[in-house]
Amino acid sequence: MRYIFIATFLLVSVLPPSYVFAQETFEEFQRRQQQALESFTGNQLAEFQAYTARQDSLFQAFKAAMEERWGSFQERTQTVWTEYADDGNSRFQVDFEQGVATVEVIVQESEQEAIQRLANQVVELMQSQGTETGMPDDTSNIQQE
Repeated sequence: MRYIFIATFLLVSVLPPSYVFAQETFEEFQRRQQQALESFTGNQLAEFQAYTARQDSLFQAFKAAMEERWGSFQERTQTVWTEYADDGNSRFQVDFEQGVATVEVIVQESEQEAIQRLANQVVELMQSQGTETGMPDDTSNIQQE
């Protein structure tokens, strides 16, 4: 009985320091993992914010260019699809509630060339069916698996 007690005492006195060491090692591992996660999350957030700022800047530049060219900027809504084409020299609008499509072109050519260009843009509008640039909720280009 005495040997069992001494063996148990020795075993208990030997294990706790290694257990404490293992626990400290795990806690250090957890701390490093948490720091890596926070760094990754911070980097991802910073990259996303830079991306959205760049996209907003590009959109504002496009909007300003179209306002200068057309005198106004027509933005898409849920019921009116608007698309600028031909380097901003053509503008398509389809009002789904009213059932009206409008095609506008800026021309600096002769009247005959302007009529031909307008006819070409009407054909393009009819063929594209709004899938040229797609609406944000457009799922027609998503492939089913």
